[in-house]
Amino acid sequence: MIKNLKRSVKRAEKYLEFINKFIKDYENTLKNHQILDWLISNSDLMQQEMETFYYGKDSFESNNWKIYKDKYNHDIKQIIKKFPDLIELSKKFKKGSYYDSNYNEAFKLSKIIRKHLLKYIQRAKEEIEDKELESIKLKEKFKELNPDLILQKYALYLHNSLETRTFIKNYKSLLRFEQMEEYKYCMIAMGSIIEFLLKRYCEFKNINPIPPKDKRFVKYVELAIQNKIFGDKKYWELVQSHLRDLRNYVHIQKEVSNPELDYNWYKIIHPVFEKLIKEFQIASAEELTP
Repeated sequence: MIKNLKRSVKRAEKYLEFINKFIKDYENTLKNHQILDWLISNSDLMQQEMETFYYGKDSFESNNWKIYKDKYNHDIKQIIKKFPDLIELSKKFKKGSYYDSNYNEAFKLSKIIRKHLLKYIQRAKEEIEDKELESIKLKEKFKELNPDLILQKYALYLHNSLETRTFIKNYKSLLRFEQMEEYKYCMIAMGSIIEFLLKRYCEFKNINPIPPKDKRFVKYVELAIQNKIFGDKKYWELVQSHLRDLRNYVHIQKEVSNPELDYNWYKIIHPVFEKLIKEFQIASAEELTP
């Protein structure tokens, strides 16, 4: 997404540069046909760029695009709305119709487009800075996922190097999905991590062993609720209601019917996930302390 956004901003800034030149010349009662011709000839390209960005026709990475693009909604819509009029004027200019009335209209349209372009560029640059900062933070988080540190935190649950590598791989996937705002897959990754840790915890504590044929995640969550693992069942009840339902939500039909459901669920379950992860770490340390 950042790559696409940077490209869009670069083109918008180039277009804005010529709009400013045209407006300045107009205000100085100059008629610079060369600048105006560039503006007009690039209106089609700029309109296409804005429409591509707004309607999400490009290969954007974010599954939660609606929430993301709302930041630019009004300004991009206004830009798109004005471009057809500017393109229509271009046809007149190309025919040599450099009349004052056409110049006046082009001036008015350019000022409107400039206003919204400035807002769009400012907000887009802020978004780029935020995302790049997130990338730096992601790299720092990856450093904390080295095998020795992970094994130290989760020694009770990880029995060999393959399990450790797989656990780290799943955790990195979760962090990447969070950065990409792919909340549906965040939920799936959180569910996989919790499921693995909960099963190993129950096995270690010998909590109502479950028959091999029925070792489903939902059964272990029910055990966690019944036994109030970590002292409070409300967290497990949220895991039960949200992560269990998510097993059905992975179907595309259900996702399409409610595209914002994954984001809302993520906001609810993420602090629960963080709380339980911390409890699993504490339990591992306590159980293995001589």
